[in-house]
Amino acid sequence: MFKRCILIIMFVIAFSPKSFAQNINQEEYVNKQKEMSVDYDSIQVSINSLQMELVGNEPLNFRSLVDGIISGELDISVMSLFRMLIDNLLKEVVLNMNLMVQVIIVCVIMAIFTNFTSAFNSKYISEVGFFVTYLILSALLINTFQLVSRIAYQVISQALTFMYALIPSYFATVSLSGGFSSTIMFHQTTLVLIGIIDWFILKTIIPLINLVVLLEIANNITEEHILSKLTEMFKVAIAWILKSITVFFFGLNLLQSLTMPIFDSVANRSIKNVMQIVPVVGPSLDGVADTVLGSTVLIKNAVGLGGVIIILIICFIPLVKILSFLIIYKGVAAVVQPISSKRVVNCISGIGDTTKLLLGTVFTVVLLFVISIAIISISTNMIYMAR
Repeated sequence: MFKRCILIIMFVIAFSPKSFAQNINQEEYVNKQKEMSVDYDSIQVSINSLQMELVGNEPLNFRSLVDGIISGELDISVMSLFRMLIDNLLKEVVLNMNLMVQVIIVCVIMAIFTNFTSAFNSKYISEVGFFVTYLILSALLINTFQLVSRIAYQVISQALTFMYALIPSYFATVSLSGGFSSTIMFHQTTLVLIGIIDWFILKTIIPLINLVVLLEIANNITEEHILSKLTEMFKVAIAWILKSITVFFFGLNLLQSLTMPIFDSVANRSIKNVMQIVPVVGPSLDGVADTVLGSTVLIKNAVGLGGVIIILIICFIPLVKILSFLIIYKGVAAVVQPISSKRVVNCISGIGDTTKLLLGTVFTVVLLFVISIAIISISTNMIYMAR
């Protein structure tokens, strides 16, 4: 009786995995794994709470985006993206054209007033007239730059909000695809990156850029330019800080991508060897494991690519807006140069340079998030390939 039970158990073990391996539906399994590992609801809630300007009128749905990536139905054309960039840039420049007109009008009034007061042969009256009109111009420039600064602050905050929602689901898929050690290390690195962006860039770099604008305006009040070196020092410091953060996290992610997947590959390879030595059912179990891991790798890459696309959508319109203000500042400086004093031209051009720093700050944040997700996705793919 005992021997008969043993034979029945061996028969069930021998044929059940094989039957499962033959009847497993990979598409159905992928759908089940997506629902189990990806928290679509929390990600969608974060996307809906952003209230961002979308390129187009269709609502943004993360689940549909991931499904489209997995099925290969997502259609992205480089030419359409480039055309979209140019169209939105021209639209923003036209919408903000009133800023250019206002600044040019103030500069013309300043030039007329300065020439009129110079007829009295009194330098004191001429300087007073310049200071009055310069204060009006400064107030206009500060108000417009504060608008640009708020755009930058808001878009970085929105990107952080989305990353906080994406991280748990994304690293869950990384772990399920066999990257247990990679999940621990990359998760910690990503949290540090988010913390630095939240604490350092939002609360330090952007206020410093606002301070540079004030220094730029104050530096050009007099002809001596007594604050030029201080202003230049802050600009160089901000640029170097952004470059250092980018190089540090790119190097750290690259270093981890060269080491951590190796540990995971060794562990997965050991598990595979153990399964293969199991009598009768070893090859079947190994085939099932390959199917499962292949499905989770597909889900991981789809969630990662979907996250990158959402981040780019979040930041696209704000980046175009900031770029349009940069073009306007530089364009106004070029237009008013023949009729305005050198101090006015330097002030407007300097604020344009500061806007470039703001644009670089937002671009750095986008680049850090995109590079981090890309390196994690590519490096953890090696774990599956090493099997």
